[in-house]
Amino acid sequence: MEDHAVIGDTSTAALVGRDGTIDWACLPRFDSTATFASLLGTEDHGHWTLRPSDPAATAHRKYHGDTLVLSTVWTTADGVVEVTEFMPVGAHRPSIVRRVRGLSGTVEVQQTLRIRFDYALALPWVRQIGGDEDPALLATAGPGSVIVRGPRFRASDHRHTATAIIHDGDVLDTVLTWYPSHREPRSPSTSTPSSTAP
Repeated sequence: MEDHAVIGDTSTAALVGRDGTIDWACLPRFDSTATFASLLGTEDHGHWTLRPSDPAATAHRKYHGDTLVLSTVWTTADGVVEVTEFMPVGAHRPSIVRRVRGLSGTVEVQQTLRIRFDYALALPWVRQIGGDEDPALLATAGPGSVIVRGPRFRASDHRHTATAIIHDGDVLDTVLTWYPSHREPRSPSTSTPSSTAP
């Protein structure tokens, strides 16, 4: 546990490892079943990894003031990026926001997403929605759904991956939002990190 940081919205929380992996998150509440549970099992139990593709990348992380907004600065041979992660407080539906900002040079960033429900007992039905300008990934199992907005993810072996080239000054948001599967997904909540302190 010493290698994990916590982000949360006062209703639930997620654990983020030093390698850029969210390996534990119960949605929509603390007492809900886990959507990401690889902390207690394997990658097949659900996780969301976001980090530079360079395996030699180094990370330095800290919280923003007295908040649960986590900032990780990744340094590679070709550049530096900052990943800011938070869960907006006061949102009607829980969301995890992962924002990548280029600080210098050029960095290839890769995401790997394995969405599971009920501690990986339920493998969701996953489909792509939206167009080229607003791609989204929709996953549903039983009463719960999540929608992931941001770069386009590609399916491979029960997981989804996305790769982006981040230049100095670029900003890329990826937002995962839980909602009841009988409802329609709402617009993503990406309020500024400074407003997300509990």
